[in-house]
Amino acid sequence: MGKQSQLWLPKLTEFARGLETYPQPHLDKLRTPKKYEILYHPLDLRFRGRMGKWIEYLSSLQKIRLKETLTELELKLVLLYFYPQGKFDRWLNQEEVAKKLPEVKYWSFRSKAVGILEKIWEDSRKD
Repeated sequence: MGKQSQLWLPKLTEFARGLETYPQPHLDKLRTPKKYEILYHPLDLRFRGRMGKWIEYLSSLQKIRLKETLTELELKLVLLYFYPQGKFDRWLNQEEVAKKLPEVKYWSFRSKAVGILEKIWEDSRKD
């Protein structure tokens, strides 16, 4: 008697695939970011979701008016990158936002996004 290997799930030939799910940020309680955090934190989903909630909070208090503070290009970048898009609330990555905004280059995307957040942070601290 020789050694035999058993097939892995021999009767399973096909399996059903569900809807494709996209990653979503897990938000903690809302708190104002520190300037150090804006400058050096990686732009991962959790941070982007937190920044989007923070910007919404500032807008709801009317502490900041984005249309007056930011240029049209900067406002588009904020709306595309820091908020979910489309029917399935999909978060766009840096390459996809750079393709939608040809004025923004992929290699300078992080510096632009951080500069915009810094501008919003400084404007919110004026009062």
